[in-house]
Amino acid sequence: ESVVGQIRFQWWRDAVRAAYEDRPPNHPVAIALAHVLHSPGPTPPPAPARIIDVRESDFLDPQPPLDMGALESYAEGTASQLLYLQLAAAGIKHRDADHAASHLGRAVGITTLLRGMPVHAAARRSYLPVDLCAEARVSQEDVYSGVVSEGLRDVAHKVASLAKGHLDEARRLAPRLPPGAAGLMLPAVAVDRYLK
Repeated sequence: ESVVGQIRFQWWRDAVRAAYEDRPPNHPVAIALAHVLHSPGPTPPPAPARIIDVRESDFLDPQPPLDMGALESYAEGTASQLLYLQLAAAGIKHRDADHAASHLGRAVGITTLLRGMPVHAAARRSYLPVDLCAEARVSQEDVYSGVVSEGLRDVAHKVASLAKGHLDEARRLAPRLPPGAAGLMLPAVAVDRYLK
């Protein structure tokens, strides 16, 4: 499984490189990426490469994040990068929009991981920070078996609060977004509904 996964990640690296060179493989995502990269407007950030790197690292070493910082880093390296790409595709290069995308991406990424807890647990995966679990006396086996305890609720609440803080910061920046950027922040609605 590891070798097959690494082959797929390498295929995506090659596809992204080819998209930057305006010769994408015949794949709808690679073709769309090449179109964005070679359209007039700001040059998109190297987000696809970062997403691939973060996902591959997670695939090869499926350990839970050690702390909240590692969880935030994972969300920044995945969900925030997608929002940066969307801003670039819309031709938006603006500091406040990038800042809002960073915070909203972290909120989206963390919330997505919370929502996926049952599926991840069934696959013996956890994205709950190790330090919070240890503090709350929640073992990885408790997480994997779906044992809902006061400690697990406490850990989930702290993680949800982190996501909510990022959502609030993204919303605080909303009035300063340039024209056209507001629509790209719509994932905030789904995040807010889940976190309530």
